[in-house]
Amino acid sequence: MRSRLSLLQARLLPLLLLLPLGLAAACKDAETVAAEQKQESLQRHIADGRMALDRQQWDTAASEFKSAAEISPQDPMPLQLLSSAYRQSGNIPAALLSLKQASALMKFKDPAIRKQMSDLEKENGNVKDAVRTLQALLEEGELNRDETLELARMQAREGDGEGAYKTLDRIISKTPDDPLAKVVEVEIQLVAGDETLAIKLLDSLIEKQPELVPARVVRARHVLGNEEPEKALKDLDEIKGLPATEPEVLELKAKALNRLQKYEDAEKALAAVLVDRPRDADLISLLAEVKLNRGEPSEAEQLIDRALALRPSFARALYVRGLALEAMSDPDRAKDNYLEALRSDPHFAPALSKLWRIYQAEGNTPESISALERLLFAHEASLDEKAALAKYYIDTGANIGRGRKLIDEVMKHDPKNTRYRIIQVRYQKAGGGVGGKRPPGSGPIIIRGARRRR
Repeated sequence: MRSRLSLLQARLLPLLLLLPLGLAAACKDAETVAAEQKQESLQRHIADGRMALDRQQWDTAASEFKSAAEISPQDPMPLQLLSSAYRQSGNIPAALLSLKQASALMKFKDPAIRKQMSDLEKENGNVKDAVRTLQALLEEGELNRDETLELARMQAREGDGEGAYKTLDRIISKTPDDPLAKVVEVEIQLVAGDETLAIKLLDSLIEKQPELVPARVVRARHVLGNEEPEKALKDLDEIKGLPATEPEVLELKAKALNRLQKYEDAEKALAAVLVDRPRDADLISLLAEVKLNRGEPSEAEQLIDRALALRPSFARALYVRGLALEAMSDPDRAKDNYLEALRSDPHFAPALSKLWRIYQAEGNTPESISALERLLFAHEASLDEKAALAKYYIDTGANIGRGRKLIDEVMKHDPKNTRYRIIQVRYQKAGGGVGGKRPPGSGPIIIRGARRRR
């Protein structure tokens, strides 16, 4: 009996010794299976999210990428994709937050991510933050030529002429004859008030390179601001092919046609492009404005709703909704929409053009000046707006040199305007001795560092 028991123990002992190893292997297999399932789930959510993005199903895409981020909270990629979904849906604040969260997870601060961050800061209205990010990237040698030129343009529009020229010199010092750099120099000169010098350079550029689209766009915008829509259309009609369908070109063309009250031509031009881009919120909003001008408010309202469904915080759609409310004698709600448009895009000129007049009617001089200066820096100010700003300057004793330049420029284009002449006479009587502080809260300091072309 004992011998049989000993024999049985001898046979069972190896099995008992192997049991812990078997259990460990089983546990390891379970962990491996769980990890594999987690990875499969992560990839499934990302794939489904990408598919939803391709179908422009922004909410579905965002939901899938959120799930992916929850599965892998230390992986920045799902958050980057989530940012993209939010951005394409028009939810810029959420896109910016998601990208910041993704960036925080990265050990190496990818320049591409920082550039995206700058773009989102700009779209979110934090232009100064966007400029700071780009300036840091420029010092690190991470900006290409086009990005450097865009930084110079942004600096000029923020009123920093000195910084804009310093940035521009990075390009001009290496390639003095770069045509796009010269176009940016023209824009800086126009913002600085050197109109004669700027237009001379611009005309020379277009004469040498008639196909230089950015130069034609700048000139079209400038002459449109000077109340010469026919000249603007002449330049815009010279832009052919794909560039002719760019939002900036279409916007200027629609604006020029509206000024000439050629609403039917404007509608035809926009409708033709919309056939190929039926989900373009910019085009839809431009068409809605044309419909308003044609006295078709119900059609305009449908188009506005369609644009806002595609991009909920889109500045142009909010602005056109403001126009519709103003036409329905609802000025308070109209103003709210103009302000909302500016929160979405602080440089959106049509809303600024509305708001400075509203502030003027309210007696809010600082805000009115601020809106007019922002129009000027974007070189979107009309003759009337330049004259209004010049009048504010002589009234307040601020920026007299700039005001004198503005009113002199305005008088060159409309020398018989009695109202403008009265403002000019006030400057002549003031001579060079008027000084004074800017009104509190009156926006950015007027552009610094204007220079003459050597």
